[in-house]
Parts: sequence; C-alpha cells; structure tokens
Amino acid sequence: MLRVFLINLDRRPERLARMRAQADRQGISFERIRGVDGLSLPDNMRGEFLAPRGRIASKMLVGEVGCYASHMRAWETVIDNCLSHAMVLEDDVICEQEFAAIADAAVRCWPAGWDLIHLHSTNKKAMARVA
Repeated sequence: MLRVFLINLDRRPERLARMRAQADRQGISFERIRGVDGLSLPDNMRGEFLAPRGRIASKMLVGEVGCYASHMRAWETVIDNCLSHAMVLEDDVICEQEFAAIADAAVRCWPAGWDLIHLHSTNKKAMARVA
C-alpha cells in the first residue's frame, strides 16, 4: 500500500483540516510531516542552507528554504522507514476527484530506475512520457 505523507506547518492547522477533508473524500490516509519554517531550521539542516552567521547562503527566499527543508524531512522519513516508494503532498494541494486513481496508476507505471514522479507542474507538457 502506498504510504502518503503530508507536509504541514504547525501554524497552519486550517490547511491540515482542509487536507483531511479532501483525503477522506478520496479514501486516502496520510501521515503528517511537520513542516519547517525557513529560518527556524533544525540543527541538522542549518549547514545545508545557512551561512555561519545564520543568513541564507543562496538566492533562495525564506519560504523556499522552508519548503525545501520540509521535503528533506519527508525524504528522511521515507528512508528511515525503508520505504521503496511513498507519496509526499504539500498542504495546499487540491485533490481532483480521480486523484487517488491517478496516483495509483502512476505507481504501477513507475519505470525501472526512476526516483521521482512529480504530479504537478506549471509545465503543460509531460517532461517524459510514462504511460
């Protein structure tokens, strides 16, 4: 069974509630991953994003740092649980009516050697056709 993880900041309980309602309608259960605020990074991630004086060490915005760090936390969870695959959702996703079926089909069509299927993009064309 596909494990689903949802990234959600502690300060956004309304998003968590909206996602629970969507997931219930789709028959999906998820485990919450505590989102990371941009400059409130855990010690083990500070060196990835911050210069010695605590400033962002790249051109990333604070929100981008938090988003990326949150995804890193999700990847760590997948690895720590020895999962061959999982789905990671952000708490602002809109699950269309057939979302669960599409996600299931994507996993079944997963090409050998792939590491990631990105189910959303502003690009209207597939980057690489899977099925």
